Amino acid sequence: MRSRLLMLFGLCAGLLLGLAPASAQNRFSLVNNTSQTVEQVYVSPSRSSNWGPDVLGSGVLPAGNSTWIVPGFGDCVLDVRVVFQGGRSEERRQINACTLSRIVWGGGGGGGDPSFQFVNQSGMTVNELYVSLSSDQSWGRDRLGNDVLVPGNGV
Repeated sequence: MRSRLLMLFGLCAGLLLGLAPASAQNRFSLVNNTSQTVEQVYVSPSRSSNWGPDVLGSGVLPAGNSTWIVPGFGDCVLDVRVVFQGGRSEERRQINACTLSRIVWGGGGGGGDPSFQFVNQSGMTVNELYVSLSSDQSWGRDRLGNDVLVPGNGV
């Protein structure tokens, strides 16, 4: 009788643990597509005013390389700050890391090319896509041109 109770208890505990909410999928590959070494990387929830520790630790991210980032918290919306050799830093804010697999720094000759992949997960066809830097005065051209982006596809 006692062994049956223990087995029943174990089964119930296993079921309850299986019902726990899944943690956020906020992991991503950080790509250094610049000509400079990244010496420090800070990732924090956007709701926080504290950057926390350097996620590279004692390592660096050389130009042309990438590293896998797994934040120590479950938030999807993140702020990312990189510090390059020489002390210059750049930040990206309000990045929904649960909807992407990589964040790319550089790519356009070291200028402001925030490379990304846009995936249509809306269930509706996207007819126009406009992207600009926050410092730009206008949205610029429609990135899809005469094409459309059907659900599930990306550019």
